[in-house]
This record gives sequence, structure tokens and C-alpha cells, in this order.
Amino acid sequence: MNSKSPQVTPLTRAQLWAGLIETIRVPEEHDCTIDASVVVSVSANVWRRRCARGSTVVADLIELTPQSRIVTTVEEGPFTGSRSTIAIEEKAPGELYVRIVHELRGPAVELSPEEEQARRAAYEAANIDRVSRARAVALQVRAPSGLLDS
Repeated sequence: MNSKSPQVTPLTRAQLWAGLIETIRVPEEHDCTIDASVVVSVSANVWRRRCARGSTVVADLIELTPQSRIVTTVEEGPFTGSRSTIAIEEKAPGELYVRIVHELRGPAVELSPEEEQARRAAYEAANIDRVSRARAVALQVRAPSGLLDS
């Protein structure tokens, strides 16, 4: 995440966290499959969110470990029980990494090796886009009061 390249502006953990939180708060800005989303409740490190993809609406539970981890679990929808974990890791002081793990649950659908590779490539592209978006947001937007303090 923080490159040794002089062309890359290093981020602090707080900046990176703010950018990642923004990608969770407004996911449709980086995920073209989401038509709309709304955070329906926010309480001490737990959010509830609804996302619409066409006529399908998914309800998510989002658990925050401040400046460390975001775990999103699908509570309602075709992939109930699926989970995505976004973790900020620091291998050495100031050397930040973002690890994203997707655990897919839901309808058992057999995929050919080519389809499975395409699915993995789509997740990888989405992960790269999320981190790029988080980086861009972190460098230009101040956190709204209350949302990022968790």
C-alpha cells in the first residue's frame, strides 16, 4: 500500500482507514454492479447496510475494528452468510498492506475451471479498484464526523 516509489504518496493508517470506510459507506461509487446503497444504522463499531443490484436487495452487517479490520457479512439475500474481510496489515513501521478475503456462501453452482478463473479475476479487479479508490479518497476527503471515529 505504501510504496517506496517517490511517485506514490504514503498514507497513514488513519488516512487509509478513512478511505476504506468511504468505499464501504458508498460502495456504488466503485462497484458498478451496485445500483444504490444506504447505511440504515450505525452503532458502536457496527453498521447495517442495504445494497440494491437490480431487483435484488442484500442486507449487510458491517463490523469495524477501528483502523484495523472491516468485516462485511451478508445477512439477507441470495448469498446469505458470505463474508468479506478487509484488513490493514503493517509488516514494518509505516509499511501498510491491505488484505481482502472473500468467503462465498449461497447457492451451489458448479463452475468450470474457466468460469472459476473469471470469478477470481473479477474479485481481484474489484479489490484493486477498492484500494485505488480508498487511496484517492484518503488523499482528498476529510472524514465526516461520527462515521470514521469507530
